[in-house]
Amino acid sequence: MNHEQNQPGGVSQRRYEPRHRAEQRLAANATDLHTEPDSDQYVRHVIEHAPSPAAGALVAQLYERHGTAFAIYLALGGVDNYIRDNGEGPRTTDIAGLERDFTEAYYDFFPDKDALVEDTIASFDWGAEASWLLRGHLELQQFLVFDRDAIYGFASDHYEVIRTDQGLYVYMR
Repeated sequence: MNHEQNQPGGVSQRRYEPRHRAEQRLAANATDLHTEPDSDQYVRHVIEHAPSPAAGALVAQLYERHGTAFAIYLALGGVDNYIRDNGEGPRTTDIAGLERDFTEAYYDFFPDKDALVEDTIASFDWGAEASWLLRGHLELQQFLVFDRDAIYGFASDHYEVIRTDQGLYVYMR
């Protein structure tokens, strides 16, 4: 996995309608994360409404470290923006725990749909399987093709795929 580190600047300002649960949640908060400035605005909102200064500082540190991928993670349904329940009693503000939750959920960034499709094919080793089949049945070469839209649908069914102007941010479900 290539956990891309997003840096502010150089991002298109074009916006489009929310298509996904996280995008809808952001739209409900009067913003979305299609551009880096929107990420900044959303994270500022989360920090300003933090239950404590320590929780706000935690979010700020992790956003500085992980950029837009972390901001989108905060907007995913079921994500607690500030604290981690470690299963051992009271919930606490814990930078290591929140960062661990993020890194376990964040799969990767893809510049476009084709890159996600190629990664999915490689991850499941479908290309090697198809090559093996074709070695024994050359006549199938004209028939055997990957349905890229179906593979994208498969990936979208198995991962949280968030489309932005920058590309696709993908999270484990």
